[in-house]
Amino acid sequence: MIDLGTRASQLDPLNARVLTILGDTLGALRRYEDEEQILARQIALTPNDPDLRVAPGYTIFKRTGSTAKLREAVNFSDPAHESDSSAFARWGERKFDDAISNIQESPFRKVETEFGIFPKELLIALSYWAKGDRDAAQPYFEQSRIFMEPVVEKKTEGPRLRVALGLAYAGLGRKAEALQQGQLAKDGRPTTVDPVGGPPVAVTFGTTLRHGRGKGRCCSRAHRVS
Repeated sequence: MIDLGTRASQLDPLNARVLTILGDTLGALRRYEDEEQILARQIALTPNDPDLRVAPGYTIFKRTGSTAKLREAVNFSDPAHESDSSAFARWGERKFDDAISNIQESPFRKVETEFGIFPKELLIALSYWAKGDRDAAQPYFEQSRIFMEPVVEKKTEGPRLRVALGLAYAGLGRKAEALQQGQLAKDGRPTTVDPVGGPPVAVTFGTTLRHGRGKGRCCSRAHRVS
């Protein structure tokens, strides 16, 4: 994946989306200094991209454990995106209650990334899950399921919403359905056909596998993607 991404970025150096996938892959492999270099190239190409407002600080947090750059990015972020970026920083600081409040206050109905399309309810559920409060997460997993199921059935959003539905099923303990949706999402965007968009969906499916079949299967999947 890194070889493909590097070659794609050389062939089309102005393609910020290719750099996004390459940076995410490097981050997943804990090659944080290389990820920071890719982020610098992205920012040079699209300096006003709101998705990049906290990414460098988050990478530094992963590398060093310091949240200073995350907080700095939030303090100087566009007020229109305050809640969204604050939640991102709070996750990095493991302040999940604050993150939940920020998500609830966010003006956005959902967050779209290469890894999936995540309704607010699912992000709240995952925050409670990360906090260790699975009982509090359950109603939000259920709300996100109710929101996503009819949209997935219409097939208008593609694999990224389907893989998020798989996460909701996993949170609800519906393992067979979680694995089914994750596999369908992965099959809908195979890495052999879409080497840019396929790996992020496969990584999210790996998270579903961790909940559905155990850590070993998840790590095996992530290793094959990398």
